[in-house]
Amino acid sequence: MKNLKRIRKHTLFRIFFRIRLRIEAYLKYIFLKLRGSNYKNRLYLKDNIEILLDKIKRNKKKRLALFVAFHSEDFIPLSNIEYIKFLFNCEFDVVYIHNGKLNQKICKQLQDFGVYPISRENIGQDFGAWKDSFSLLYEKKIDDLIEWILICNDSNFCIDAGNLKFNNEFKKALDFDMKSDVVSLNCNLGYNLHHQSFFICFSKRVFSNIHFKKFWEDYIPLDNRYHIIKNGEMKLSNIILNKYKSRVLLRSTDLYQIIVNDYPEFNLELIEMLLPKNMVFVGDCFDDLSFPSGLLKLFTIIDNYNPSHVYALLNSAFNNSPFLKKDLAMSGSYSFLQIHNFLIKYKSLSDEFLEEIISTLYSKGVNYSYDSVLKEAARKGIFNSNKIPYYDYVDSYLVGENQKNKFRDDYA
Repeated sequence: MKNLKRIRKHTLFRIFFRIRLRIEAYLKYIFLKLRGSNYKNRLYLKDNIEILLDKIKRNKKKRLALFVAFHSEDFIPLSNIEYIKFLFNCEFDVVYIHNGKLNQKICKQLQDFGVYPISRENIGQDFGAWKDSFSLLYEKKIDDLIEWILICNDSNFCIDAGNLKFNNEFKKALDFDMKSDVVSLNCNLGYNLHHQSFFICFSKRVFSNIHFKKFWEDYIPLDNRYHIIKNGEMKLSNIILNKYKSRVLLRSTDLYQIIVNDYPEFNLELIEMLLPKNMVFVGDCFDDLSFPSGLLKLFTIIDNYNPSHVYALLNSAFNNSPFLKKDLAMSGSYSFLQIHNFLIKYKSLSDEFLEEIISTLYSKGVNYSYDSVLKEAARKGIFNSNKIPYYDYVDSYLVGENQKNKFRDDYA
Protein backbone atom coordinates (compact mmCIF):
# COMPACT_ATOMS: atom_id res chain seq x y z
CA MET A 1 0.00 0.00 0.00
CA LYS A 2 2.84 2.39 0.89
CA ASN A 3 4.53 1.65 -2.44
CA LEU A 4 1.24 2.25 -4.31
CA LYS A 5 0.86 5.67 -2.64
CA ARG A 6 4.43 6.51 -3.59
CA ILE A 7 3.80 5.59 -7.21
CA ARG A 8 0.63 7.71 -7.32
CA LYS A 9 2.48 10.63 -5.73
CA HIS A 10 5.28 10.37 -8.29
CA THR A 11 2.74 10.15 -11.12
CA LEU A 12 0.97 13.31 -9.96
CA PHE A 13 4.26 15.18 -9.65
CA ARG A 14 5.27 14.10 -13.15
CA ILE A 15 1.96 15.33 -14.57
CA PHE A 16 2.43 18.62 -12.71
CA PHE A 17 5.96 19.08 -14.07
CA ARG A 18 4.88 18.19 -17.62
CA ILE A 19 2.25 20.95 -17.48
CA ARG A 20 4.70 23.37 -15.88
CA LEU A 21 7.38 22.65 -18.50
CA ARG A 22 4.86 23.23 -21.30
CA ILE A 23 3.85 26.59 -19.82
CA GLU A 24 7.49 27.62 -19.35
CA ALA A 25 8.24 26.70 -22.97
CA TYR A 26 5.36 28.83 -24.26
CA LEU A 27 6.37 31.79 -22.10
CA LYS A 28 9.95 31.54 -23.38
CA TYR A 29 8.71 31.42 -26.97
CA ILE A 30 6.41 34.43 -26.49
CA PHE A 31 9.30 36.40 -25.00
CA LEU A 32 11.54 35.49 -27.96
CA LYS A 33 8.86 36.50 -30.48
CA LEU A 34 8.42 39.84 -28.75
CA ARG A 35 12.19 40.25 -29.00
CA GLY A 36 11.89 39.74 -32.77
CA SER A 37 13.29 36.21 -33.02
CA ASN A 38 13.10 34.63 -36.49
CA TYR A 39 15.07 32.12 -38.49
CA LYS A 40 17.33 34.79 -40.02
CA ASN A 41 18.62 36.04 -36.68
CA ARG A 42 18.75 32.53 -35.19
CA LEU A 43 21.02 31.05 -37.91
CA TYR A 44 24.71 31.94 -38.14
CA LEU A 45 26.06 30.83 -41.53
CA LYS A 46 29.77 30.03 -41.34
CA ASP A 47 30.32 30.17 -45.10
CA ASN A 48 28.93 31.95 -48.14
CA ILE A 49 25.73 30.18 -49.23
CA GLU A 50 27.24 29.90 -52.72
CA ILE A 51 29.59 27.24 -51.37
CA LEU A 52 26.61 25.04 -50.49
CA LEU A 53 24.97 25.72 -53.85
CA ASP A 54 28.16 24.71 -55.65
CA LYS A 55 28.37 21.45 -53.67
CA ILE A 56 24.78 20.57 -54.59
CA LYS A 57 25.28 21.39 -58.27
CA ARG A 58 28.26 19.02 -58.39
CA ASN A 59 26.33 16.22 -56.64
CA LYS A 60 24.84 14.01 -59.37
CA LYS A 61 22.36 12.44 -56.94
CA LYS A 62 21.13 15.85 -55.67
CA ARG A 63 20.75 14.65 -52.07
CA LEU A 64 21.01 16.95 -49.05
CA ALA A 65 21.16 15.99 -45.36
CA LEU A 66 20.11 18.43 -42.64
CA PHE A 67 22.08 17.01 -39.72
CA VAL A 68 21.31 18.59 -36.32
CA ALA A 69 23.93 18.29 -33.60
CA PHE A 70 24.24 19.36 -29.97
CA HIS A 71 27.63 19.12 -28.27
CA SER A 72 30.48 21.18 -26.84
CA GLU A 73 31.48 24.16 -28.97
CA ASP A 74 35.13 23.03 -29.02
CA PHE A 75 34.81 19.30 -29.73
CA ILE A 76 33.16 17.10 -32.37
CA PRO A 77 32.19 13.65 -31.06
CA LEU A 78 33.67 10.70 -32.95
CA SER A 79 30.13 9.42 -33.49
CA ASN A 80 29.22 12.61 -35.35
CA ILE A 81 32.31 12.30 -37.53
CA GLU A 82 31.27 8.71 -38.28
CA TYR A 83 27.77 9.96 -39.12
CA ILE A 84 29.20 12.49 -41.59
CA LYS A 85 31.15 9.66 -43.25
CA PHE A 86 27.95 7.62 -43.48
CA LEU A 87 26.11 10.49 -45.17
CA PHE A 88 28.95 10.98 -47.65
CA ASN A 89 28.98 7.23 -48.36
CA CYS A 90 25.28 7.51 -49.23
CA GLU A 91 26.03 10.43 -51.60
CA PHE A 92 24.56 13.26 -49.54
CA ASP A 93 25.85 16.78 -49.19
CA VAL A 94 25.64 17.74 -45.53
CA VAL A 95 24.46 20.86 -43.74
CA TYR A 96 25.74 20.52 -40.15
CA ILE A 97 23.40 22.56 -37.93
CA HIS A 98 24.70 22.95 -34.40
CA ASN A 99 22.26 24.01 -31.68
CA GLY A 100 24.64 26.38 -29.94
CA LYS A 101 27.94 28.13 -30.60
CA LEU A 102 30.85 26.61 -32.48
CA ASN A 103 34.36 27.99 -32.15
CA GLN A 104 36.42 28.87 -35.19
CA LYS A 105 38.65 25.80 -34.97
CA ILE A 106 35.68 23.41 -35.02
CA CYS A 107 34.04 25.29 -37.90
CA LYS A 108 37.28 24.94 -39.87
CA GLN A 109 37.41 21.24 -39.02
CA LEU A 110 33.85 20.75 -40.28
CA GLN A 111 34.61 22.67 -43.45
CA ASP A 112 37.67 20.49 -44.01
CA PHE A 113 35.43 17.43 -43.68
CA GLY A 114 33.39 18.86 -46.57
CA VAL A 115 30.19 19.82 -44.75
CA TYR A 116 28.46 23.21 -44.64
CA PRO A 117 28.38 24.30 -40.97
CA ILE A 118 25.67 26.46 -39.41
CA SER A 119 25.34 27.36 -35.75
CA ARG A 120 22.09 28.63 -34.29
CA GLU A 121 20.49 29.84 -31.12
CA ASN A 122 19.09 26.68 -29.55
CA ILE A 123 15.37 27.38 -29.80
CA GLY A 124 13.11 24.39 -30.31
CA GLN A 125 15.88 21.76 -30.32
CA ASP A 126 16.08 19.57 -33.46
CA PHE A 127 12.64 20.42 -34.86
CA GLY A 128 13.39 24.11 -34.37
CA ALA A 129 16.64 23.62 -36.30
CA TRP A 130 14.87 21.83 -39.15
CA LYS A 131 12.18 24.54 -39.28
CA ASP A 132 14.86 27.24 -39.64
CA SER A 133 16.79 25.16 -42.18
CA PHE A 134 13.75 24.62 -44.39
CA SER A 135 13.04 28.37 -44.21
CA LEU A 136 16.57 29.00 -45.50
CA LEU A 137 16.28 26.37 -48.26
CA TYR A 138 12.96 27.71 -49.49
CA GLU A 139 14.03 31.37 -49.41
CA LYS A 140 17.27 30.67 -51.32
CA LYS A 141 15.38 28.28 -53.66
CA ILE A 142 17.88 25.54 -52.84
CA ASP A 143 14.99 23.05 -52.84
CA ASP A 144 14.73 23.53 -56.62
CA LEU A 145 18.16 21.91 -57.02
CA ILE A 146 17.54 18.85 -54.83
CA GLU A 147 15.80 15.50 -55.32
CA TRP A 148 15.98 14.23 -51.70
CA ILE A 149 16.24 15.90 -48.29
CA LEU A 150 17.16 13.89 -45.21
CA ILE A 151 16.47 15.17 -41.70
CA CYS A 152 18.63 13.47 -39.08
CA ASN A 153 20.32 14.24 -35.77
CA ASP A 154 22.90 13.02 -33.29
CA SER A 155 20.40 11.43 -30.87
CA ASN A 156 21.84 8.23 -32.35
CA PHE A 157 25.39 6.98 -32.17
CA CYS A 158 26.60 6.16 -35.67
CA ILE A 159 28.90 3.18 -35.14
CA ASP A 160 29.34 1.71 -38.62
CA ALA A 161 29.55 4.26 -41.44
CA GLY A 162 31.01 1.71 -43.83
CA ASN A 163 28.22 -0.85 -43.54
CA LEU A 164 27.83 -1.63 -47.25
CA LYS A 165 24.66 -3.71 -46.90
CA PHE A 166 22.76 -0.97 -45.09
CA ASN A 167 24.20 1.85 -47.20
CA ASN A 168 23.30 0.08 -50.44
CA GLU A 169 19.80 -0.72 -49.19
CA PHE A 170 19.30 2.95 -48.28
CA LYS A 171 20.60 4.19 -51.63
CA LYS A 172 18.46 1.65 -53.46
CA ALA A 173 15.36 2.96 -51.65
CA LEU A 174 16.16 6.46 -52.94
CA ASP A 175 16.16 5.37 -56.57
CA PHE A 176 13.03 6.63 -58.28
CA ASP A 177 12.16 3.25 -59.75
CA MET A 178 11.43 2.17 -56.16
CA LYS A 179 8.64 4.79 -56.21
CA SER A 180 8.92 5.65 -52.49
CA ASP A 181 8.52 9.27 -51.45
CA VAL A 182 9.39 8.79 -47.77
CA VAL A 183 12.28 6.66 -46.53
CA SER A 184 12.75 6.34 -42.77
CA LEU A 185 14.85 4.29 -40.40
CA ASN A 186 12.02 3.34 -38.04
CA CYS A 187 8.24 3.56 -37.94
CA ASN A 188 6.48 3.55 -34.58
CA LEU A 189 3.37 1.37 -34.83
CA GLY A 190 1.98 1.64 -31.29
CA TYR A 191 -0.44 4.38 -30.12
CA ASN A 192 0.18 6.65 -33.12
CA LEU A 193 1.54 5.51 -36.49
CA HIS A 194 4.49 7.77 -37.29
CA HIS A 195 8.00 7.80 -38.71
CA GLN A 196 10.63 8.53 -36.07
CA SER A 197 12.06 11.92 -36.90
CA PHE A 198 15.74 11.26 -36.13
CA PHE A 199 16.06 9.84 -39.67
CA ILE A 200 13.50 10.61 -42.40
CA CYS A 201 14.21 11.23 -46.08
CA PHE A 202 11.75 13.19 -48.26
CA SER A 203 11.51 13.13 -52.05
CA LYS A 204 10.95 16.29 -54.08
CA ARG A 205 7.25 15.40 -54.34
CA VAL A 206 7.03 15.69 -50.55
CA PHE A 207 9.16 18.74 -49.78
CA SER A 208 7.71 20.66 -52.76
CA ASN A 209 4.17 20.05 -51.54
CA ILE A 210 2.40 23.17 -50.25
CA HIS A 211 1.11 21.32 -47.16
CA PHE A 212 4.64 20.21 -46.24
CA LYS A 213 5.87 23.80 -46.54
CA LYS A 214 2.90 25.02 -44.51
CA PHE A 215 3.67 22.50 -41.77
CA TRP A 216 7.16 23.93 -41.24
CA GLU A 217 5.96 27.50 -41.58
CA ASP A 218 3.30 27.01 -38.89
CA TYR A 219 5.34 24.82 -36.53
CA ILE A 220 6.00 26.56 -33.19
CA PRO A 221 9.57 25.75 -32.05
CA LEU A 222 9.06 25.14 -28.32
CA ASP A 223 11.78 23.76 -26.06
CA ASN A 224 9.51 20.97 -24.88
CA ARG A 225 9.97 17.27 -25.60
CA TYR A 226 6.26 16.39 -25.55
CA HIS A 227 5.39 19.27 -27.88
CA ILE A 228 8.14 18.18 -30.29
CA ILE A 229 6.88 14.59 -30.36
CA LYS A 230 3.15 15.37 -30.59
CA ASN A 231 3.14 18.52 -32.74
CA GLY A 232 6.36 17.81 -34.60
CA GLU A 233 7.16 14.15 -35.17
CA MET A 234 3.64 12.68 -34.94
CA LYS A 235 1.83 15.53 -36.68
CA LEU A 236 4.28 15.55 -39.58
CA SER A 237 3.45 11.88 -40.25
CA ASN A 238 -0.27 12.11 -39.48
CA ILE A 239 -1.13 15.03 -41.76
CA ILE A 240 1.49 14.61 -44.49
CA LEU A 241 3.87 11.63 -44.61
CA ASN A 242 1.30 8.88 -44.07
CA LYS A 243 -0.35 9.94 -47.33
CA TYR A 244 2.76 8.99 -49.33
CA LYS A 245 4.27 5.64 -50.21
CA SER A 246 7.01 4.97 -47.71
CA ARG A 247 9.90 2.58 -47.19
CA VAL A 248 11.00 1.72 -43.65
CA LEU A 249 14.59 0.46 -43.58
CA LEU A 250 14.47 -1.47 -40.30
CA ARG A 251 11.48 -3.82 -40.15
CA SER A 252 10.81 -6.73 -37.83
CA THR A 253 9.77 -8.90 -40.80
CA ASP A 254 13.26 -8.61 -42.31
CA LEU A 255 14.95 -9.08 -38.93
CA TYR A 256 12.91 -12.23 -38.27
CA GLN A 257 13.81 -13.81 -41.62
CA ILE A 258 17.50 -12.99 -41.18
CA ILE A 259 17.68 -14.59 -37.73
CA VAL A 260 15.67 -17.70 -38.66
CA ASN A 261 17.36 -18.31 -42.02
CA ASP A 262 20.95 -17.20 -41.37
CA TYR A 263 21.50 -17.96 -37.68
CA PRO A 264 20.23 -21.50 -36.93
CA GLU A 265 22.38 -21.60 -33.77
CA PHE A 266 20.48 -18.66 -32.24
CA ASN A 267 18.53 -19.54 -29.08
CA LEU A 268 16.54 -17.98 -26.23
CA GLU A 269 19.62 -17.34 -24.08
CA LEU A 270 21.32 -15.37 -26.85
CA ILE A 271 18.24 -13.36 -27.74
CA GLU A 272 17.59 -12.36 -24.13
CA MET A 273 21.03 -10.72 -24.03
CA LEU A 274 19.99 -8.47 -26.94
CA LEU A 275 16.52 -7.50 -25.68
CA PRO A 276 15.51 -4.89 -23.07
CA LYS A 277 16.51 -6.12 -19.62
CA ASN A 278 13.04 -5.67 -18.12
CA MET A 279 10.98 -7.43 -20.80
CA VAL A 280 9.71 -10.07 -18.40
CA PHE A 281 7.48 -12.03 -20.79
CA VAL A 282 10.23 -13.10 -23.22
CA GLY A 283 10.64 -16.63 -21.85
CA ASP A 284 6.87 -17.23 -21.87
CA CYS A 285 6.78 -16.65 -25.63
CA PHE A 286 8.88 -19.79 -26.14
CA ASP A 287 6.93 -22.13 -23.82
CA ASP A 288 6.51 -25.49 -25.60
CA LEU A 289 7.32 -23.88 -28.96
CA SER A 290 10.16 -24.19 -31.45
CA PHE A 291 12.57 -21.25 -31.53
CA PRO A 292 11.16 -19.81 -34.83
CA SER A 293 7.58 -20.02 -33.49
CA GLY A 294 8.54 -18.44 -30.17
CA LEU A 295 10.45 -15.68 -31.93
CA LEU A 296 7.43 -14.98 -34.14
CA LYS A 297 5.21 -14.67 -31.07
CA LEU A 298 7.74 -12.39 -29.36
CA PHE A 299 8.15 -10.07 -32.36
CA THR A 300 4.36 -9.89 -32.79
CA ILE A 301 4.13 -8.46 -29.27
CA ILE A 302 7.09 -6.08 -29.26
CA ASP A 303 6.14 -4.62 -32.65
CA ASN A 304 3.71 -2.50 -30.58
CA TYR A 305 6.54 -0.68 -28.82
CA ASN A 306 9.25 1.81 -29.74
CA PRO A 307 11.32 -0.02 -32.40
CA SER A 308 14.44 2.08 -31.82
CA HIS A 309 14.51 0.62 -28.29
CA VAL A 310 13.03 -2.89 -28.37
CA TYR A 311 14.94 -3.90 -31.51
CA ALA A 312 17.99 -1.68 -30.91
CA LEU A 313 20.69 -4.30 -30.36
CA LEU A 314 19.06 -6.94 -32.58
CA ASN A 315 18.85 -4.57 -35.56
CA SER A 316 22.44 -3.49 -35.08
CA ALA A 317 23.68 -7.06 -34.72
CA PHE A 318 21.70 -8.73 -37.53
CA ASN A 319 19.80 -6.17 -39.63
CA ASN A 320 22.85 -4.06 -40.57
CA SER A 321 21.75 -0.94 -38.66
CA PRO A 322 24.69 1.44 -38.13
CA PHE A 323 22.83 3.30 -35.36
CA LEU A 324 22.17 3.04 -31.62
CA LYS A 325 20.02 5.47 -29.62
CA LYS A 326 21.90 7.41 -26.95
CA ASP A 327 19.13 7.04 -24.35
CA LEU A 328 19.00 3.23 -24.22
CA ALA A 329 20.38 3.08 -20.66
CA MET A 330 18.81 6.33 -19.42
CA SER A 331 15.36 5.13 -20.43
CA GLY A 332 15.84 1.93 -18.44
CA SER A 333 15.70 -0.33 -21.51
CA TYR A 334 19.23 -1.74 -21.37
CA SER A 335 22.06 -1.92 -18.85
CA PHE A 336 25.51 -0.46 -19.46
CA LEU A 337 26.95 -3.97 -19.34
CA GLN A 338 24.50 -5.24 -21.98
CA ILE A 339 25.45 -2.47 -24.39
CA HIS A 340 29.18 -2.79 -23.66
CA ASN A 341 29.16 -6.57 -24.19
CA PHE A 342 27.15 -6.13 -27.39
CA LEU A 343 29.66 -3.62 -28.79
CA ILE A 344 32.60 -5.86 -27.90
CA LYS A 345 31.02 -8.97 -29.43
CA TYR A 346 29.35 -7.60 -32.56
CA LYS A 347 31.27 -4.44 -33.50
CA SER A 348 34.89 -3.55 -34.21
CA LEU A 349 35.37 -0.18 -32.56
CA SER A 350 38.54 1.59 -31.52
CA ASP A 351 39.16 1.87 -27.79
CA GLU A 352 38.65 5.64 -28.08
CA PHE A 353 35.29 5.29 -29.82
CA LEU A 354 34.09 2.61 -27.39
CA GLU A 355 35.09 4.83 -24.47
CA GLU A 356 33.16 7.77 -25.95
CA ILE A 357 29.99 5.69 -26.26
CA ILE A 358 30.14 4.22 -22.76
CA SER A 359 31.09 7.57 -21.19
CA THR A 360 28.16 9.26 -22.94
CA LEU A 361 25.76 6.58 -21.66
CA TYR A 362 27.11 6.89 -18.11
CA SER A 363 26.81 10.68 -18.20
CA LYS A 364 23.07 10.32 -18.79
CA GLY A 365 22.59 7.77 -15.98
CA VAL A 366 19.77 5.23 -15.81
CA ASN A 367 16.04 5.72 -15.22
CA TYR A 368 16.51 5.26 -11.44
CA SER A 369 18.93 8.22 -11.47
CA TYR A 370 15.94 10.54 -11.89
CA ASP A 371 13.66 9.27 -9.10
CA SER A 372 14.54 12.25 -6.88
CA VAL A 373 14.53 14.87 -9.67
CA LEU A 374 11.06 14.49 -11.13
CA LYS A 375 11.11 17.73 -13.10
CA GLU A 376 14.21 16.58 -14.96
CA ALA A 377 12.62 13.14 -15.45
CA ALA A 378 9.56 14.82 -16.96
CA ARG A 379 11.75 17.01 -19.19
CA LYS A 380 13.62 13.99 -20.55
CA GLY A 381 10.52 11.78 -20.84
CA ILE A 382 11.73 9.16 -18.37
CA PHE A 383 8.92 6.94 -17.16
CA ASN A 384 8.17 5.91 -13.60
CA SER A 385 10.92 3.47 -12.61
CA ASN A 386 8.44 1.54 -10.44
CA LYS A 387 6.20 0.75 -13.42
CA ILE A 388 6.82 -2.54 -15.22
CA PRO A 389 7.46 -1.56 -18.86
CA TYR A 390 6.10 -3.22 -22.01
CA TYR A 391 2.66 -3.84 -20.52
CA ASP A 392 0.83 -1.08 -22.36
CA TYR A 393 -0.99 -3.50 -24.66
CA VAL A 394 -3.01 -6.62 -23.90
CA ASP A 395 -0.80 -8.77 -26.19
CA SER A 396 1.94 -8.66 -23.55
CA TYR A 397 -0.28 -10.50 -21.08
CA LEU A 398 -1.51 -13.27 -23.35
CA VAL A 399 1.67 -15.37 -23.48
CA GLY A 400 2.35 -18.22 -21.10
CA GLU A 401 0.31 -19.22 -18.06
CA ASN A 402 2.10 -16.78 -15.71
CA GLN A 403 1.18 -13.79 -17.86
CA LYS A 404 -2.40 -14.97 -18.39
CA ASN A 405 -2.83 -15.36 -14.62
CA LYS A 406 -1.42 -11.86 -14.09
CA PHE A 407 -3.87 -10.51 -16.65
CA ARG A 408 -6.80 -12.20 -14.87
CA ASP A 409 -5.68 -10.80 -11.51
CA ASP A 410 -5.20 -7.25 -12.84
CA TYR A 411 -8.53 -7.14 -14.66
CA ALA A 412 -10.65 -9.22 -12.25
